[in-house]
Amino acid sequence: MTKQLNIQHIKDEQGKLTFVQIPYDEWVHFQKNVNALIEQVPLAMSLRNAFEEVQDIIEGKKEPMYADDFLKRLAEDD
Repeated sequence: MTKQLNIQHIKDEQGKLTFVQIPYDEWVHFQKNVNALIEQVPLAMSLRNAFEEVQDIIEGKKEPMYADDFLKRLAEDD
């Protein structure tokens, strides 16, 4: 179940929405959740790239790299 934020919308004289206010405690909680998601972006991008690479291998667009070749390459980089 997702908690609904206690948001207040502020309008200007013409009725155009210009600001949003939320209670400070809710803002802190919101920031923590956003920061946790941002920290996961690099992992998500790596997984996406890995799945795309697997798809390219399946479609014959790319040659697979076998584990022993991968480990040799790692050893050479050190």
